[in-house]
Amino acid sequence: TSDKSITITETKTTCGCTVPQLEKKTFEPGEAAGLDVLFDAKGKSGSYTKKIFVYTDEKEEKPYELTLKVDVPRAIQLNPRVQIWRKGSELDTKSYTIKFHDQYPVTLTRMVDRKDPEKAINGFKYEIETVRPKHEYKIHVTPLSTESKNQINLVGFSSDEDPEIADRLRSHLIYAMVR
Repeated sequence: TSDKSITITETKTTCGCTVPQLEKKTFEPGEAAGLDVLFDAKGKSGSYTKKIFVYTDEKEEKPYELTLKVDVPRAIQLNPRVQIWRKGSELDTKSYTIKFHDQYPVTLTRMVDRKDPEKAINGFKYEIETVRPKHEYKIHVTPLSTESKNQINLVGFSSDEDPEIADRLRSHLIYAMVR
């Protein structure tokens, strides 16, 4: 608080992903307003701490320092990411769990080879089990043979194919390997 009017002359942040937006710049004594901050969470997950520096005509050399703490939920969780069958082992089925955050629902319709989505998945068969529609799926994978080494990088495909969902799915691979 101050006994004279104060003008915010500038705001700066520690990252381009954080953008402060002022409702107004000049304040009379006792007056208050909010500072909205946009945080671009695209492609991010986890906890972030960002600093916002507010410069005023009252305190030109040393700015007021604000701290923004953000927890961005993980859009997709894979468990496990890798399943391995030993060469010559039984043709047993192994499973992966794919969970989508409640804010990012996805209808998972098929799995494709990341290297060539149009190509059939060679050497493995899979089945998608819906545990909780749009939020949790189990992918059951079985090698067609364990006589020779083989590997596939699987990525989910959705019927909700908007570009953001497609990008998110392409960046989350599961691996099936015969070694």
